[in-house]
Amino acid sequence: MGITLKDVAQETGFCIQTVSDVLNCHDTRYSEATRRKIRKVADKLEYQPDRMAQAMVRGRTQTIGMVATNLTTPVTMEKIEAICHQAWRMEYQVYLAVKKNEEAGQKIMRDFLGRRVEGLICFTGSGCDPAPYRELIRKRVPTVLIGSFEKAKGLPVVDVDAAEGLSQTTRHLLELGHRDIAFLPGRYLASFAQGRMAGYRRALKARRVPIREKLILADRYITTKEVYRQTKRLMKLARPPTAIIYSNDQMALIGMHALWAEGYQVPGDVSVV
Repeated sequence: MGITLKDVAQETGFCIQTVSDVLNCHDTRYSEATRRKIRKVADKLEYQPDRMAQAMVRGRTQTIGMVATNLTTPVTMEKIEAICHQAWRMEYQVYLAVKKNEEAGQKIMRDFLGRRVEGLICFTGSGCDPAPYRELIRKRVPTVLIGSFEKAKGLPVVDVDAAEGLSQTTRHLLELGHRDIAFLPGRYLASFAQGRMAGYRRALKARRVPIREKLILADRYITTKEVYRQTKRLMKLARPPTAIIYSNDQMALIGMHALWAEGYQVPGDVSVV
């Protein structure tokens, strides 16, 4: 059994209530010498507060449930890391779970609510059913969705401006002198891919650069093999691209390997984003 408030109280000679007040920062009425002695003893004994007991007393768990769709992409991991760091700074703990499908996601959310989390952060995809999230909002469960979600009207969603992001990327390549810019948006039916496509086309039209449809390869880059094969196909065109925009980091890395296999230097011969 771990060290308790009673152990710290016995070691310091103070009552349990005084020790509890000091260690829980309700100690303004105690002298600096008293506070210092109690904290020193607590550190020496390696006292760890019982968070469950504290939650029962306060009526708050200071926990957040986070439901992710996968842990395989660098950008997702960066988001999760940022959320966890911010939660830690605010003295909150994060429960993290990964859902394989929407049914599993709903079970995870119910489990988190059973653990009395104070809010939910849910990563979503373009095909997600909005009904469970609307029900959470109706029940006044603080909930934030992360990701592109075309059916999320009326729901709190944090997402990037996909169209503007690709527009800026394309403009940057145009400013470098590129005119033959290929774009591999991935699954085009997804709302984020459509937004990126709109940004790409908008930037080219703004600079009056003809859009070469052969350089746009949408809705086929699901597997490593396809990304590799289609990148090689692009470079065999009579007028191959001098720059290629990929939908994500994994696709870009695979594409770079395909370019190297064909004898191209990156970024010497071909720029990759």
